[in-house]
Amino acid sequence: MALQESYSGTANYTVSTSSTSWYGQSFTTLSSYSATSVKLLMYKFGTPGIVTVSIYASSAGKPTGNSLATGTTDGDTLTTNSAGEWREITFSAPYSLSNATMYCIVVSTTPSGGNGVAIKGRNSAPLYSGGTGLWSNDAGSSWSILSGVDLFFEMYGGVSGPSTPTLDSPTEDATGIYLNKDWLLQMMWDDADAEDISLYTVWFYDPNVGWMEQTDRSRYSIVGYFMWLGYTLEYDTTYSWFVRKTIDEVDYDSDTWSFTTTVFDPPVPGGGGLFGGGAGDGSGPPNTMKTYKRLVAAANNKIWYEDV
Repeated sequence: MALQESYSGTANYTVSTSSTSWYGQSFTTLSSYSATSVKLLMYKFGTPGIVTVSIYASSAGKPTGNSLATGTTDGDTLTTNSAGEWREITFSAPYSLSNATMYCIVVSTTPSGGNGVAIKGRNSAPLYSGGTGLWSNDAGSSWSILSGVDLFFEMYGGVSGPSTPTLDSPTEDATGIYLNKDWLLQMMWDDADAEDISLYTVWFYDPNVGWMEQTDRSRYSIVGYFMWLGYTLEYDTTYSWFVRKTIDEVDYDSDTWSFTTTVFDPPVPGGGGLFGGGAGDGSGPPNTMKTYKRLVAAANNKIWYEDV
């Protein structure tokens, strides 16, 4: 993975962890990427055991909330040389960091007295401009900013790819989807990247036809899109759909969702549905009525009809 952010130089300052004394460093991202590991310049004293390194969101320059990514290393295998060694800690799962956003690296240990790790940094110029050193004397319950102190770090990760569209409506496995008078259905989705609308196509599956591409789409907000499905839907039929975003000939597909249209339950004079007092919107019980579509004409005492 590529080096994404870093601060290093000639060390002139050292902090030492214990079971309650934790240290960290805030940093500001220069781009969006998926963080996979971090390197710190450290050495051990005694037998510190497992060293845990985590990434946190930042509030007022201090760690907040739950950890976003966490990794561990065996502190007992660190060097005892006070010059330290660059130790890479790989996160158990990558985490996508946003551009121009401050995060916090937190180093914690839980050894018995007299054991821990020392982390190297600086307390004089040139200092890191995107954050500060951090210290907690109560095992992370509260934090203080170490003004004028920065700890060395190297953050690694891969560039995050474009987001995939997120389907909104019709919802997954929805049933009783009502067909309006124009037999149209509105399909809606979101995309956090808010790409140009020309990059999206809606793929629609009819069990009797197969997959079909639909391109008549519109935008209703910065990240929201919709399309009126210009296709005749049948009653009591299950259809599927997904949205594809194509950038530089690479496809980014949403999940595939399915929905089922309402059963045939037409309204009758006096209100309600033809079967079981429904509202004429499919809320009544299913029926076995078969619908015929015919063109009828009458002239000279004769009637002509043709199925359509």
